[in-house]
Amino acid sequence: MFGRHTKKVTVTVQKETGSPAALAAMLRRLVWLALLAAWAVAPAETEVAVPAGTPCVMDSDCTTVVDGNITSVGFCFGGTCRPADASDCASNWHEPAISPNSSLPKYFMIGDSISIGIWTGIDGSHDPPLEPGGLYQLLKATHEATHSEGNAGNSLRGVACLKTWVAHAVPDPCIFDKVSFNFGIHDTNGGTEHTRVATYEAALDNVTRQLRQCKNTKLLYTTTIALASNITSSSPGASPFINEDIVRYNQVAKQVRKTVLFAPFYICK
Repeated sequence: MFGRHTKKVTVTVQKETGSPAALAAMLRRLVWLALLAAWAVAPAETEVAVPAGTPCVMDSDCTTVVDGNITSVGFCFGGTCRPADASDCASNWHEPAISPNSSLPKYFMIGDSISIGIWTGIDGSHDPPLEPGGLYQLLKATHEATHSEGNAGNSLRGVACLKTWVAHAVPDPCIFDKVSFNFGIHDTNGGTEHTRVATYEAALDNVTRQLRQCKNTKLLYTTTIALASNITSSSPGASPFINEDIVRYNQVAKQVRKTVLFAPFYICK
């Protein structure tokens, strides 16, 4: 939350004649003084977190965005909001530990089930073995490498859980030489994880700013895989993924941090 700023306003009124122009000037000063005083004490209602139990359709309904900044995160469960908590960041999938004292470069991957499939060599599994074809096996001889625990989900989960994911991997968040991350498939899904474009932009900006606090860490953002055609998830009741949405959200992601290296990632069969 942003703190409320109190502004001290001093108005100096010089001795002026009683002409209409002088009186009008003085009146304008008094009006501005009243407006500034009202602004300084006005309650910041828009910064209040969405109350638990508020009806919702998607996670965006439970999240507060003020002037393009995420000020509170909540998630939509069973048609009502609840604030983000530690359970949102928990996972039964425990990643290989990073050795802080190793001289090898250190790499951290953040992403959803697609990145889990790339990482492990088994597409879509949430509790997988680390197969020879996975990225981890390819990197382990040359890097200290790990993945965020479990499915990173949508960008709002990234805002709420980034510090927890990093803490599970290493004691010092700036120990990583390289971090790659992606949010998009869950954000564009039509279910409760869907995020509105403005919320997605604010959430990606938040995550990127958190990561950029580590000045020596190289960041790679992977854009969401484009679809050959619109598809419907196999999950019961799931809404379709619309390719136009994925393209649009990728454009938003590229605008968020132009200074970050953005690389489209394609899976070819």
